[in-house]
Amino acid sequence: MSTERLILFFGSARPGEYDTLLEAGLPLGLLRDTDSPNSRHRPSGFEVLEEMSFGAGVEELVARVAAIAAVRPVSCLPVFFEGHVEAAAEVGAALGLPGLSPVAALAARDKAIMHERLTAVLGETSVARQVAVADHDAAAAFAERVGFPVVVKPRRLHSSLYVTPCHDRAQLDTAVSRLLASVPQWMESGDADTTLLVEEYLEGSNHSVDVVAVAGLAWPTPVVDVVTGADLGMNDFQHFARIAPSALSAEAAAELQELAVRATQALDLSPGVSHVEMIRTAAGPRVVEVGGRPGGNRHRLLYVGHGVDLCRAYVDVLRGRIPDLEPTVGRAVAVATPYPLHSGLFRGFNGLERVSGLRSVRTVSERVAPGDLVGSPRDGSRSPLSVELQAAERHLVTADLARLAEIRRDLFDLVEVAGHGVRS
Repeated sequence: MSTERLILFFGSARPGEYDTLLEAGLPLGLLRDTDSPNSRHRPSGFEVLEEMSFGAGVEELVARVAAIAAVRPVSCLPVFFEGHVEAAAEVGAALGLPGLSPVAALAARDKAIMHERLTAVLGETSVARQVAVADHDAAAAFAERVGFPVVVKPRRLHSSLYVTPCHDRAQLDTAVSRLLASVPQWMESGDADTTLLVEEYLEGSNHSVDVVAVAGLAWPTPVVDVVTGADLGMNDFQHFARIAPSALSAEAAAELQELAVRATQALDLSPGVSHVEMIRTAAGPRVVEVGGRPGGNRHRLLYVGHGVDLCRAYVDVLRGRIPDLEPTVGRAVAVATPYPLHSGLFRGFNGLERVSGLRSVRTVSERVAPGDLVGSPRDGSRSPLSVELQAAERHLVTADLARLAEIRRDLFDLVEVAGHGVRS
């Protein structure tokens, strides 16, 4: 057993994101959240594997981490799921472990607080206009002021869950009613606050930058391009695919990286990694959201596409070290998460070999079982399938993504059911 302090993953450890840490001989542990469907994976090679219900509360979490640390001293608590960000900050503060402050973690989780701070620091022209609402009339008043279309979304959720574009008052009223009824069912919603956000609809391309920060310094990672449901002609912001390297010019990419760093510093998300989502509009880039943890799939995208080890950089800054983010390779890579065109009970896949047979596909990971309710993020559903693609050149990957977009139309064998928003 290593004498170095334990790196204790807090809540979950996602497959493919800790391998480089194990290869480097770093001592890893996991305190797994038994409540979260994002935490089902039990990794091998970890020195400590413990689990508990995170719903037990912060005091119980502090006691469990303290008990682990009494046997195996802990250096930090890396977090990879949005729903664990605040608890990790509270536990870290109680035990004197490095990480986001509880105030910063709250700003990264509560999108209304986030928007207020980003607007104050970055200015209104760098952030999507938004308002918190609790009823239909307030939502309609904002839409009348900025003009349709608008977007309705939860104040405290993640993964584009329930994010709904609305093109007229009828769609807006329906979306507000549905979200007010559905969002409180989610544990990650936090307390009894059912406030929703209504946001202006931004036209443009979708991109993300993860920013690594420590001791007043911040380093942006390369830009990742995102293909959304809207890009596929759907009334949905589901993330169909994330692609590296970016197709943007060096100048345009640098502009996004600079804005991402400013957004991270505005929210004081240090030490750690922040995930900044932006829309590049005709008038310039605008920040949509900032997460207080690495973005989903970003470690794989950056490591395969650029040779950048995001997870190593994350644990380095948590331990007060300067990260190495220098790109060393250049290879096209994408992670696609195709969703069905409508929700229903999953019976199976129709011709999944059509996906695995695409030339650039490397892995196909099924995430659902027969009987699960599946749909789009707008319905409150998670992705039923994850596909990683790699090729020497970007156009080979994007060509297969176009084929995958067509295949998904009849890929899912579903039994339609009435209603949406049931958690699967």
